Amino acid sequence: MSFFSDIGSFFKKVGKGIKRGGEIAYKGVKNNVFTDKVAKGIKSAVNTIGRGLQAPAKFIKKIDPLKGKLGGFSPISLAGDIALALPSGIGYLGQLSTDRKLQNKLASGDLNTILDTGFSGLAVGGGLGNAFKSALKPASRKLSGKLAKALRPT
Repeated sequence: MSFFSDIGSFFKKVGKGIKRGGEIAYKGVKNNVFTDKVAKGIKSAVNTIGRGLQAPAKFIKKIDPLKGKLGGFSPISLAGDIALALPSGIGYLGQLSTDRKLQNKLASGDLNTILDTGFSGLAVGGGLGNAFKSALKPASRKLSGKLAKALRPT
């Protein structure tokens, strides 16, 4: 009828075409990419990476020369645990997300598993919080400086 109705019908047709194309692509990806084999592969990869992230701290504890001499306490192991808390925490939570045995131990109320889960959450949360804080601090300083200049009376 008019110029604008022609443009509107054109965009409706384009929208329907995009929707149909998106649905076809979604079905193709769903049916061909995300199969059971792929899901099992992703689970095993996450589990392996999680265990790999925990390996350096475990290795330090294993080779620690003071391990048996101070009654279970060792400053070397403690320093290693503190230094590697963030990657070990991420690895533990990754392993927990895919390892059914670990999930069952947590659900049954195993004290060591509960403590490991809590402390890994604290390590990851604290590390990410500090990373965000240190990343945002320069940006907030620049923004506050620009705001102060903009709000300064002339």
